[in-house]
Amino acid sequence: MQQIPWDTFRDTLFRQLGLKLHDVDQLIHDVEQSDQYRWQRIEGFESRSDAELITQLHWLPVGDLLVITDNSYREPGGPFVVKDREPLVQFSERYQQAHDGEYLFNGDVLIFHFAFRYVGIFHHEGVLSEAIFSPRPATE
Repeated sequence: MQQIPWDTFRDTLFRQLGLKLHDVDQLIHDVEQSDQYRWQRIEGFESRSDAELITQLHWLPVGDLLVITDNSYREPGGPFVVKDREPLVQFSERYQQAHDGEYLFNGDVLIFHFAFRYVGIFHHEGVLSEAIFSPRPATE
């Protein structure tokens, strides 16, 4: 599974969205400051499949995604790359195979689509947040 280096991700996150990734709670706070955001509590999330949870991402755009899971912090490390040609459900199946049966949504999951300025957050306590950020003004 392809991953990108943390430095590359953090630089792109700041350049594209003006965000810094400290922890999930801070990112949720940042999402609430965006122009468009929504959140929902997913009842019974513990017994739902990855495919069922993915259907709850109503604003998820089509295209290249970066996905951060607990396994992103293990070597070699970094966000996972999900290419446009692979739906997120298919990626979740490959992820489960590559990580000894562990579900994609087994902890905090962050999903980014920089071209659409999209951030999706699945919090390990069953709260889903999504946001679309406005373009940042050009800086000199």
